[in-house]
Amino acid sequence: ALAKSYGLTEATRYVSDLELLSGVEVEREASEEGGTETSVSPILELEFVIPIFDTGKARMRKAELAYMQAANRFAEKAVNIRSEARSAYDAYRSTYDIARH
Repeated sequence: ALAKSYGLTEATRYVSDLELLSGVEVEREASEEGGTETSVSPILELEFVIPIFDTGKARMRKAELAYMQAANRFAEKAVNIRSEARSAYDAYRSTYDIARH
């Protein structure tokens, strides 16, 4: 359940940033007659970044560490339960052996 809640997959985002840029481009050139020629053109750009190199490794590492922490706590609890069961059985068996003797 913890692995599912962290979404432990290799997929990250597909389109990260989307920008719409608009503006005006002004160019001035010196003309042969000694004056300047000015041209104005509108600009409209759409930019988006595809994270080719963003594999989400930092997020994945954090999620994997949390998952491993939970798995280790689970294993520790299993060891402790077996130990307590062994101790309880030894106490029961000792009491039984003393009573039988």
